[in-house]
Amino acid sequence: MRGGRATIDEPLYRCPTIAYAAQVLAVVGAGVARAALRSARAWFYDLSHEVWETVVAGDEATDQQNAHLRRSCCWVTRSFPGSTRSWRPRCTTRPVPC
Repeated sequence: MRGGRATIDEPLYRCPTIAYAAQVLAVVGAGVARAALRSARAWFYDLSHEVWETVVAGDEATDQQNAHLRRSCCWVTRSFPGSTRSWRPRCTTRPVPC
């Protein structure tokens, strides 16, 4: 029965239901944020390596490389805080640990 005592005596069933649901949603949001940051970091490092190899070869970085590298820097700095802020749960009560 909703709101009643658990009929199964296991730790999971003794956790507060709403708090547990909030934890599940938070973990999903954290996974999305991690994937966005990982993607941004990969692009940033790939471009950094490409530009470095160009410069080491004695050539100048192209305008396109410069633009992409600058854009990747912006993406990295915005990915982590932006993705976690958009997925932050809107808590109206104090979190209750299990």
